[in-house]
Amino acid sequence: MAWLFQPTHRPEATWRNNVLGAIRVFETVADEAVPALVYASSVTAYSPGPSAHPVDEHWPTHGGPGAAYPREKAYPERWLDAYEARHPNLRIVRLRPGFIFKRESATAQRRLFLGPLLPRRLVRPGLIPVVPALTDLRLQVLHTEDAVAAYMAAIRGAVHGPINLAAEPPVDSDFLAEFRCPAGAGPADGAAVRAGHRVSDAPPAKGTHPAPPPTSPGLQRSLT
Repeated sequence: MAWLFQPTHRPEATWRNNVLGAIRVFETVADEAVPALVYASSVTAYSPGPSAHPVDEHWPTHGGPGAAYPREKAYPERWLDAYEARHPNLRIVRLRPGFIFKRESATAQRRLFLGPLLPRRLVRPGLIPVVPALTDLRLQVLHTEDAVAAYMAAIRGAVHGPINLAAEPPVDSDFLAEFRCPAGAGPADGAAVRAGHRVSDAPPAKGTHPAPPPTSPGLQRSLT
């Protein structure tokens, strides 16, 4: 099933695809007596929570009303609550990953988060002298290959229920300064830069979710 992030200025279009399309898939699974349903939810389905420490899968998943993306991830969670009650013999897995990245998709993700008009040459590591030290910036990511492995395990295994997918350590200003800036650069307030971590080196971890970074003003309001 294809998920639409754009056009953000036409939420009715993304709702038709992302929510109504998902519900049609859920209904087809039950109609055809498919034994398992693995749903790609998201960390953005969670209600706003603490950024200083992790929470587990029992944290409320009401999303936030300020942007389409969390609404479209939270609504299927509510729909699945009733769906599970109607189909108690169906194995349902809700995977809630953090941000998923890989080198090969860097251009598409840069365009998604920073916009299509920002020249690539302006975001080269050598041109980023400082990273703002944002105290509330904490998010978790995982490599695409780790996400694929988790989905395959959910399909083939006997697990059920919600499962968070994330990697350690959490990404913060120190991490970004070490990861994206040239030697000698760091967070704008002079905080120490952690060394020796790469996103793809961290193993997937279960049971954590910080608030992701905003990609629109509405998303920022809904997660802070």
